[in-house]
Amino acid sequence: MKLARRECNNNEVCSMQVTETLSEGLKREFKVVVPAAELDAKVNVRLDEMKDRVRMNGFRPGKVPVAHLKRMYGRSAMAEVIEATVRDTNNQIVSERGFKLASDPKVTLPTEQAAVEKLIAGESDLDYTMAVEIVPNIELANFKDLKLTKLTSDVADSEIDESIARIAEQNKPYTPKAEGGKAAKDDRVTISYAGTIDGVAFEGGTGDNAEVLIGSNTFIPGFEDQLVGIGAGETRTLKVTFPAAYGKKELADKNAEFVRDEAKRQYVLRFSLNRLVRPEEQIAGQLAIIVDGERNASAASVDLGVLTGGKASLLPFNFRYFASVEQPITLPADFRPQRVTVEVRPGSKGVAPYRQTFVWTVEGH
Repeated sequence: MKLARRECNNNEVCSMQVTETLSEGLKREFKVVVPAAELDAKVNVRLDEMKDRVRMNGFRPGKVPVAHLKRMYGRSAMAEVIEATVRDTNNQIVSERGFKLASDPKVTLPTEQAAVEKLIAGESDLDYTMAVEIVPNIELANFKDLKLTKLTSDVADSEIDESIARIAEQNKPYTPKAEGGKAAKDDRVTISYAGTIDGVAFEGGTGDNAEVLIGSNTFIPGFEDQLVGIGAGETRTLKVTFPAAYGKKELADKNAEFVRDEAKRQYVLRFSLNRLVRPEEQIAGQLAIIVDGERNASAASVDLGVLTGGKASLLPFNFRYFASVEQPITLPADFRPQRVTVEVRPGSKGVAPYRQTFVWTVEGH
């Protein structure tokens, strides 16, 4: 365990303490305590710098008392000082110890509302922890002492012929069928599809402009067979059953439907995020989206994971003033949407979550 102590100006010991609390393998953790007096001194310096630029009624330029500025802008100045102090102290810890970091430091500040209020008001010390993971020193070995064994393998002519035939089959050219032509075995068709089980989309069940070679047995049993006889532009529902020994246990032995043309159920959600007050820093977090409606005359709800076929469950955001969000979705079969709810989940401290619901009517559903 190591302790650091730093002197303030005017020979006053401010006793900023840096204590190493963890040193295991590549992990290091430090506890940092910065006295409230030191933070207050920095706030005064910051406000003193501001007074020549601030224009306030009743005061001449540059003559606004620091005490008055502190009443008006003290909390904002303290927030800036805390941020700068944490950043500078972390850099000092890393620099003095010669660390090379594997990732950004993880800083843990007080989260309780009462503790945060006391800190911003200058009534308590700044007390936080910093955790880092460092890059180890790597010593190069003497390569002259290394011995390598060259591995060889005998390849039969038949194996070469088989590989060449497979490559040729994979790259053989195809030409469009004449108007009115129908797909047959060994034909290649390009389809877009969305799969559902009991009317609910499942992960990995969608495809856009997928090339399917009929008879190749690339897809689950029965899928390719039902494409025989299909024509260009035709819509067809394929009904299949996943094998009992299918790789994903949640799909094994389940009946599924694949619809070739889902264009009429594809939409793009568009909305914007705006901050109504002047922000001092970026805000980041995630968005959750839920669509409520009806399916088979019963109330039903689907989340973003279902609406995107498992591609996204939450949408990340990071902005200062405003952000535009666009997310393509596909409604499940037989689902009639009525409302869409957007829940904003900020990751920034001091920013409350927000939830809003909109009425959504889709004609024809």
